[in-house]
Amino acid sequence: MTRILIHGDTPLADRLAAALHPDASQQPEVVLLAGHAWQTASIVTELRAATPLDGVPPIIVSLQMGRGSRQTIDALFGAGHALVGLVGVDGRFLLANDHPQSASIAAMLTTAGFTVMTSRAESIEWSSVFWGIQANAISAILDIPPEQIYDDPALFAIEHAQLVEAHSIIRQTGAKLIRLPGVNVPAMARQLGWIPRRWVGRFLRNHPRPPSLREELAQKTGRSDAAYLNGAIALHADELKLRAPINHALALIVTDIAEGRAAWSQFQQNPALLEATIRLAR
Repeated sequence: MTRILIHGDTPLADRLAAALHPDASQQPEVVLLAGHAWQTASIVTELRAATPLDGVPPIIVSLQMGRGSRQTIDALFGAGHALVGLVGVDGRFLLANDHPQSASIAAMLTTAGFTVMTSRAESIEWSSVFWGIQANAISAILDIPPEQIYDDPALFAIEHAQLVEAHSIIRQTGAKLIRLPGVNVPAMARQLGWIPRRWVGRFLRNHPRPPSLREELAQKTGRSDAAYLNGAIALHADELKLRAPINHALALIVTDIAEGRAAWSQFQQNPALLEATIRLAR
């Protein structure tokens, strides 16, 4: 039986534990990261320190939204030890199919009763970024529900601009946006260039995503996944010698609030301050 270790304090981690019965008493062969992306570095550092020099490192399955966890794992363990995946809004799993252990991990999850789909790692990561940034950072900064963004023309102008900016950068990567379990990401991307902005808002309003960044700020974790979402767009833009000022600004504001460098109370219910900050960023 495969020795499994699960990291995370989320409902997903509980669901995996109930189905897979992990054994933390032995050196794991497979580690499932089912928590926040910002936890990856500390978890993987601990795993690296606990792995004997002559031991076989585990396969680490990153089930977080966004982009950056795989790169962190590769930096500490070497290329090939990270397998990208995520769990969709409908509960199905999506795993990268371009890893040597993809088939065995998929079989393990299938045997445990989960439905598993597969695609390429880059497509999974960038599709989760595009889905993950929607009505997320603005909701967090202003402490408002996502629906309010779509109902406010000024706020949706910022929201629409960050999506257009993100889509432009993602296209530069060459990665293909794909359907995530329960979410038609390519259809969302197509709306940006095909229909007027006000209609895009109506379409997206009918497909809201959980405001994860707002929940992080409310829980006062002191950290945020914004760096793995809007921040991933800004970082890749910089690598390409391009600009992504809106995504960069949103990532910085959320991170500064989470880590205590900015007062959330200044931004809560204060769209004028956010609008002014975005104008300066541009």
